Formats: sequence, C-alpha cells, structure tokens
Amino acid sequence: MHITSRKSLEVMLAPLVESFQPVNLEEMSRVLLMDRADTKFVMHVADLPSVLQEAREQYSVLEVASNRNRRYKTIYFDSEDYKLYRMHHNGKLRRYKLRIRKYQDTGQAFLELKSKNPKRHTEKTRMRYYGSGEESDPMAPFRAFCRPEVEQLGKAKESLRVEFDRITLVHNSKPERITIDTGIILASGSEEKELLNLCILEVKQPRDASSPFSRIMFRGKIFPMRISKYCLGMMLHHDNLKKNNFKPRMMRLQKIMNKYDFLT
Repeated sequence: MHITSRKSLEVMLAPLVESFQPVNLEEMSRVLLMDRADTKFVMHVADLPSVLQEAREQYSVLEVASNRNRRYKTIYFDSEDYKLYRMHHNGKLRRYKLRIRKYQDTGQAFLELKSKNPKRHTEKTRMRYYGSGEESDPMAPFRAFCRPEVEQLGKAKESLRVEFDRITLVHNSKPERITIDTGIILASGSEEKELLNLCILEVKQPRDASSPFSRIMFRGKIFPMRISKYCLGMMLHHDNLKKNNFKPRMMRLQKIMNKYDFLT
C-alpha cells in the first residue's frame, strides 16, 4: 500500500479516529507534561489502523473545534552553520531546538524552546506568539523568551519548515499522552519532501512511568526509535551536512516506508 495523498490518508483513518471517545483541551490539561520522558516509534501508515483499534478501549482522542486530526506547521531556527543540528548529530547530551509552532485550525502560534537534558528527559517551555514568523529579525521574539539559548547561536535564521497532521490520544486514567503524526512534509525554501507513508508516534509520560501504549507497540513488534523530524528534514535537504551517525536510522526509515511497495 503506497499512500499518494494526504486526502487518501485522511479517508483511511477517519472512521477509526471517530470511533474514539473525545476529550477537550481543558480535560487534557492534566497531561500537558511539559517536563517528561518521551519514547518515539516509527511505522508505516498502513499499520496504524490496527494500533488504533487496540488502543480504542483505553484512550480518548483530543477534539478541538470538531477536529480530531489537526494540522500543525513548525518553523525551526538554527545558526548559519547549523549548530543545533550538529549538536543532535554529535549526540550532545544537553541540546535544544528553537521553533515557532502554529496550529492551522485555530490560528494560534507559540514560541517554543524544547530541551533535552543529560538523562534524555525532555523539557519544553513556550510563550504565545502573535507575529508572522517572517520578520526582518526572526530571532527578536526569541531574545525576550530565551535569550541565553539565542546568544549561544549567534546569527540565526529559519532552517526548516515541517507540516504534519496530528492525532492526540489521552489515556483514560493514567497521565499519558500519545501523539500520532502523519502526512509529513519537510520543506526548505521552495523545495518540499513528502513522507506520506511514514507515521511517527510519541509516548509522552512522567519519568519512570509504565506505558500501556508502549505495550501495544511491543506486541506488534514495533520498537522504539530515536528520530527527529528536524534532523530528518535537514539531512534530506542538505547533502553537505554530516550525517554518518544517522545512517543506520535512515536505512531503517527507508525500509519502513518501502514495506508494502511490492503490493503496488
């Protein structure tokens, strides 16, 4: 099965997503988990329906303005020599990303600082943003928000745009949230790379907690994989960037995306 458009993907997933009980933003506030442990999984989108079916009894789905599959746009910023990308590639234990995240259905946008500490725990801070993201000095809003991190970069610029559709599941009793990203587009300048066969799932939970969703993935023989949409997009758009440390993961991703090609 080879997905050829976002529309065909939406049609495939809609009945299953609609079968979940809804939860609203206020109800989901108990699992915002800005300081958390994250576990990522990657799979072919054709395998997603079976995962959703198994999760349906334990999880509800976030619904905002009658929408359960929300479109996100994220603008990433980096130094002119791509210092933040290189920190990730080189395995720096303390690293971070600077980005503007826009929710296409509500028009809201936030400045975000997403950090990883030496214990591989994720911390995210954010501030409401009212600009366009295309100011003459795009780092000006960040200086008021996270000046030390901006000063580490020196002169910085927009480095990548990422768009995707996100389904968010919330466990009915545990502080656990699952994001399911599909319809992924990675863009640099006027060039876009579509990864429509790829699905990236992330379990977000308190540190050292057990995860019912991870057990669902393990039963399906889908195992954790450290992956960054930012780093993936940078590699696909910039041949000159160092990527040796990411090659095993790139090979695994290619294998996942080509899983059902023999059926086409």
